[in-house]
Amino acid sequence: MKEILQRVVRSAREVLDADSAVIWSYDDVRHTFVPDEFIWDNIPEELVEAFRYSEPRPGGTAETVMRDGCLTVTDIDDPQYAGLGSSDLGLREAIEAKSFQGVALQVSDETLGVLYVNYRQPRNFSPEEQTTLKAFANHAALELKKARLVEQLHRTHEAASIVAQVTVQENLPQALETIAQHTQTVLKCDAVSIYSYNEDKQLFGEWVVTGANRDSARPPEQRKQDSSIDTILNCVQLYEYAEDEAPQHPLLAGEFVRAENIRAALAIRLEAGGCRVGVLFVNFRSRHRFSTNEIETIKLFANQAAVAIRNAQLHAGAKKRAEALEGLYDAGQTITSTLTLDDTLQRLTEQALHIV
Repeated sequence: MKEILQRVVRSAREVLDADSAVIWSYDDVRHTFVPDEFIWDNIPEELVEAFRYSEPRPGGTAETVMRDGCLTVTDIDDPQYAGLGSSDLGLREAIEAKSFQGVALQVSDETLGVLYVNYRQPRNFSPEEQTTLKAFANHAALELKKARLVEQLHRTHEAASIVAQVTVQENLPQALETIAQHTQTVLKCDAVSIYSYNEDKQLFGEWVVTGANRDSARPPEQRKQDSSIDTILNCVQLYEYAEDEAPQHPLLAGEFVRAENIRAALAIRLEAGGCRVGVLFVNFRSRHRFSTNEIETIKLFANQAAVAIRNAQLHAGAKKRAEALEGLYDAGQTITSTLTLDDTLQRLTEQALHIV
């Protein structure tokens, strides 16, 4: 996806004879920009990085571009453009841009991003230039849509292949370890943790952590009251949190977050057969905004983890019932045997203790 974005923004600068160009990728499902897919051309990297997470604000230039389809600014210093605001002009002031054109990259009703081509001098844009920009934007939007679909297909296929392998595993710790490792690989995140939970007994069981020191994560039986695990298990099914958005949020106050320098994460409650069976955390040590595709991939792994946990619980329950029935059968055989009364009582006691 980033390669496609880079090619689009470079071609835009060349085709429209601009001094620089930038593109903000947009997630139309979550109605948010994607900082990891903020791409530029012919701008010093140190300047751009300072603005990567200062993404467009509601009511700003980008929203105007998405609403109207395009925006032409012939001279940033002209009083008629005073409404752009300092946050919208920050990067352009840093690169000494005096005029620009912005265009929405849209396919049908879906907005994929906003493209800007910038110029160091005030400039009047001819109708032909504006027509060229719109034509370029239509072509670029189709390329981005195709790339996004291919990326989603590849990620789903990779996750599905892993899920198929996990399905045949009977060992729960091994299954959870496999799911956690591949979740980390597919999403390119820094750490993944999974905690299993038995709702009938109201107890946590097996748990795994990948990409981090296991000692950083407090065992579930030693967790503090109202821990992040309990918060997700009892309150919400899906929760995303980031250091720059909610630095004081309770979910960011845990020992694991501090010890592993976690700056963004997504937590999801695991459910299967109408029961809560655990919690899964996907963690990043860098600033990160989860895309719709990433969330769908996480849900796929989460569902498989939930099925693995629930199957293990059902198998354990069935095994225990089978042992109980076997014990009752043995007890019945004891009663009908020719043992003495004392021997019979002793055998019954032993079987009862075994069943319990």
